[in-house]
Amino acid sequence: MFAARLIILLSFSWFSTCAIDRDDPVLVDLHYGKLRGRDNIFYYSYESLPYAEPPIGELRFEAPQPYKQQWTDTFNATQPPVTCMQWNQFIFGDSKLAGDEDCLTVSIYKPKNGSRNSFPVVAHMHGGAFMFGEARQNGHENMMREGNLILVKISYRLGPLGFASTGDANLPGNFGLKDQRLALLWIKQNIASFGGEPDNILVIGHSAGGASVHLQMLTEDFSKVARAAISFGGNAVDPWVIQRSARERAFELGRIVGCGQASDSVTLKKCLKSKSASEIVSAVSSFLVFSYVPFTPFGPVVEPADAPEAFITQHPIDIIKSGKFAQVPWAVSYNTEDGCYNAAVLLEKQASNGRELIVDLNDRWFDWAPYLLFYRDSMSTIKDMDDYSRELRQEYMGDRRFSVERYLDLQRLFTDVLFKNGTELALDLYRKHGKSPVYAFVYDNPANTGLAGDEDCLTVSIYKPKNSSRKSFPVAAFIHGGAFMFGGSSEDGHDRFMSDGNLILVKISYRLGPLGFASTGDANLSGNFGLKDQRLALLWIKQNIASFGGEPDNILVIGHSAGGASVHLQMLHEDFRNVAKAAISFSGNALDPWVVQQGGRGRAFELGRIVGCGQTSDSLKLKKCLKSKSASEIVSAVRSFLVFSYVPFTPFGPVVEPADAPEAFITQHPIDIIQSGKFAQIPWALSYTTEDGGYNAALLLEKQSSTGQELIEELNDRWFDWAPYLLFYRDSMTTIKDMDDCSRKLRQEYLGDRRFNVESYLDLQRLFTDVLFKNETEKVLDLYRKHGKSPVYGFVYDNPANAGIGQALAKRTDIHFGTVHGDDYFLIFENSAREFQLRSDEKIISRNFLKMLNDFILSENGTLAFDTCVFQDNVDSSKIQLLSITRNGCGNL
Repeated sequence: MFAARLIILLSFSWFSTCAIDRDDPVLVDLHYGKLRGRDNIFYYSYESLPYAEPPIGELRFEAPQPYKQQWTDTFNATQPPVTCMQWNQFIFGDSKLAGDEDCLTVSIYKPKNGSRNSFPVVAHMHGGAFMFGEARQNGHENMMREGNLILVKISYRLGPLGFASTGDANLPGNFGLKDQRLALLWIKQNIASFGGEPDNILVIGHSAGGASVHLQMLTEDFSKVARAAISFGGNAVDPWVIQRSARERAFELGRIVGCGQASDSVTLKKCLKSKSASEIVSAVSSFLVFSYVPFTPFGPVVEPADAPEAFITQHPIDIIKSGKFAQVPWAVSYNTEDGCYNAAVLLEKQASNGRELIVDLNDRWFDWAPYLLFYRDSMSTIKDMDDYSRELRQEYMGDRRFSVERYLDLQRLFTDVLFKNGTELALDLYRKHGKSPVYAFVYDNPANTGLAGDEDCLTVSIYKPKNSSRKSFPVAAFIHGGAFMFGGSSEDGHDRFMSDGNLILVKISYRLGPLGFASTGDANLSGNFGLKDQRLALLWIKQNIASFGGEPDNILVIGHSAGGASVHLQMLHEDFRNVAKAAISFSGNALDPWVVQQGGRGRAFELGRIVGCGQTSDSLKLKKCLKSKSASEIVSAVRSFLVFSYVPFTPFGPVVEPADAPEAFITQHPIDIIQSGKFAQIPWALSYTTEDGGYNAALLLEKQSSTGQELIEELNDRWFDWAPYLLFYRDSMTTIKDMDDCSRKLRQEYLGDRRFNVESYLDLQRLFTDVLFKNETEKVLDLYRKHGKSPVYGFVYDNPANAGIGQALAKRTDIHFGTVHGDDYFLIFENSAREFQLRSDEKIISRNFLKMLNDFILSENGTLAFDTCVFQDNVDSSKIQLLSITRNGCGNL
């Protein structure tokens, strides 16, 4: 077969010796040249290594060609793998286009384990219905922490670029499967150079990745590549895997992209090669009946016998029956509710009528079921198709109607037809025709919904650059944001920060939500546990960072949002100056109205009531009861404090503790502490963005499934109810009249007599920016102007990202939100809330920010500069001083 011939070919073109440089293990020699990976503390990574020539131009819709280029410079293997171009179901908005056509790479992750010279290898194929997904969608750190396996992630072509087929030798299809096969051969030939054991390769995958694993096994020479295989939630005989009527879809694809009504596959292929990849992939939307149904319009096919380099020329069932497949140990599985994909889409409420799609299934069952369950192209006649639809409905629903109440019966139908039945059929076939062991398992342990993390979490993580020109490094201690309710030190990347090479970064984890901030307002349950965690972590850093090459006298503490407010709160301790040399707060400070909580006692006792502690008013009894509850019970109770969506976004946060509280963090309001002058007098910078209020205003643009109307429209009737929660003044007002007067005044100032709607949204966002961020930043600067002694600087960032937190909250891309919360900070720490790739202007600003941090720590007199602009100190200034940073440069406001 083709793969056997390729192994002979590749033994010449891919020949290499085990060539890890023992002095520098991120440096590896391959036949192509030298590559440099990355040291990630407890594992090494070598990412985006090409195994095939780019499948573009004349190589589009062709079997992959082995990579044969030579590297004259050291290949940079530190970049994350590119997403193969796709129409991704899980991208919100009309356009679901993502990725790049040039994407055929493998990424290798190797643990640090001094007890091993070599490692068994896991080759991983991602899922995504053969239509979407990517190598980097699945993390690898858990496997790396185990320390016993090398992991290799494979990228392969998807959707029409990977699977379009006219059913003849001209455009036979299965290019994505052929990519996988070539990648596996590359791994076999090269993995020893990374310390892998080429005779101990396990191939695994989930969903379409699991089906891919099984399909690879259907070629006999797979046994020369892999020792064993595992398919999670997908195998080759599942009904959504092997496509029928692919020829018709290929020609329809051609018609959609402008190739006319050609019936000649050679002409069609030539035309498709002339189109842009984005045109071809975007055409997927025309093959979806509704939502993302069917979820695999393009997938594997049985190729004709005369197809060059054919992958399979018989149906998987026939191949298994013939016994001509790779006889290697194999495990296959399904989950008890696997059918939730894609049944759950039917629970979505339609914007037009507020009704769940499942209700429409009563009238559309005979139309939709064949697409949902993948039998439309397998039936000879319409009568056969309708009869089968009728039988399925009768078996699982009887005479009952489709409804939300009956959803689980429908999900069971999806599980059986799409996953369970195919798994049991495969096992029965292998029972009769297999020779090597075949195992199966069913997984039944539902994941939590909306709940994340672990109560045992108080750690710091240290990242040290490799820079031979330095023996020691200044230190940036980082406190993450998340409204004191969520977030984590791992959610913000550090690659961009570390690329500067001049600072050690330390990320701090601390308790959040009720576990970190529940308070009865007395000495028994005083609160601020998360802030006390941060303080202890900072002391740990001060005492231990020298052991990692850090300079304990050059520590800068930085944070964003609640992290920025935390930095300021830490500064309200005079002895903070013994820990840190300087500090920066991005878009958050201790005076922001969402920071210091009032009404904490009432919420603590309500928390107790929710989790079953009764109506006690005794804080000791409450604390004892809360300690007896599981952490998940306590944290899950947060939902009961939300009025709608995630409003208010900080139901539990910092408090002013009573004077008799043991180890109290603060016993006065931050304003009083600043006015007293008894705080850490160290250089400090704080900021806001011009549209910071996009968090949390943008969620009001989300359309409600029940009415199709944006939440902002409801604000016209609910302003007096919602505004005090949205803007955090409900607990600071003495009377309802005071609260209503404040609401009325704010509405009049920013909206006048206009209504709240999409057209007036930007005025509402300006209100949120002023009240939640801007006003208190300027107030803090004014207070420090009068009471500070060390330099204090302020800056405003105004340079909108292409896509940021506004789009994510609103779940829409048709509105320009401006420079929202995090648009500056995410230039330093990459985050999933905004796109990973930076524009050219953002790259310049990112470098300038990193230089600003480094220079700020090392400055002997606390001066601060950004690019060519020197910040003006606010202390003793006659007015507030703010620096403006935009894409065009910087300057004083």
